[in-house]
Amino acid sequence: MSKRGVGVGGSIEYQTSGAYRGETKFYALNDHGENIGFLSDVYKESESLRGQFHTINRVYAGSPRSWIDLELSYLSDPLFLPEFEPSKFKTEKYPETVAYYRTAGDSLSLSALAKTSLNEFQPIVEEGVQKGGVPPSETFAMPFIDGRFYQSPILALPVPGGIAGPGAERPLELYYRASADTGLLERHFSQAEYNPSFTPPPIDPLDQRAAVATTAQELSLPFSLGVAKFIPYFEARGTAESQSIPTSGLATGLGSSPDNVSQFLGTAGARIGTHLEGDAGSLRHSIDFNANYRNQFDASTPATSSSRSSGSPGRTSSR
Repeated sequence: MSKRGVGVGGSIEYQTSGAYRGETKFYALNDHGENIGFLSDVYKESESLRGQFHTINRVYAGSPRSWIDLELSYLSDPLFLPEFEPSKFKTEKYPETVAYYRTAGDSLSLSALAKTSLNEFQPIVEEGVQKGGVPPSETFAMPFIDGRFYQSPILALPVPGGIAGPGAERPLELYYRASADTGLLERHFSQAEYNPSFTPPPIDPLDQRAAVATTAQELSLPFSLGVAKFIPYFEARGTAESQSIPTSGLATGLGSSPDNVSQFLGTAGARIGTHLEGDAGSLRHSIDFNANYRNQFDASTPATSSSRSSGSPGRTSSR
């Protein structure tokens, strides 16, 4: 018991090697005191029963290279973390409500992310809230799917792969790599209760929803010059986005918005690089040199939807 009231909490960590691991914690307080946190001049709080619930878990899906991350976070008010756990609030990953799946092989990977929030006042940020300015925001995914095909040889040509070094003894190989992602994104603005001098303008959430799809393909021909590698390549990249989708029209996809934008970029170029190293007395020295030339030969209308400015919904956890 403290001068602020009765509080109760606990945490538990659990793990089964190769199967799952996680941590769950909670804290609740019947608060009779006043807010003294470093953000109490920005946000207002009127809850008497305050606390948090947070659980983060990883479950392996049959392989060390396939897993599901599940995280759920609930806070009673925007000032709970700044007041009761200020050091964690400033230095650790902000708690989220996320489901994330990833699987990877030697040449392929696939991930899917769904992200939302149980608290309309999130995100709470340490700095950057301006008096009368736009409130903090974060990007939700409902969901966001990402696929990768890592660079791999797909065709051996009947010519040497270089003029010197090991490459001269191998055939020249054509390499291919690709990526594709798609999803429905929503830019969520904090709906926290602010002190009067910080009250931000209203935000129309329908203007901050976007369906996006992006793909990139690259073909390259690495050629050995002995002390360096020369790599001519061709890349094609396409993007399609819808700036705002009314809630009632989500099922109609990209065609539901007059603000649809798309972009195609065709690029040809070459990279050259070398790595040199050697000993000088008791020290070992290494030198890396890389140069890249790109020629963008075709481009359609630039994609400028709100999802570009709101950032990606990528995972922030390093677990």
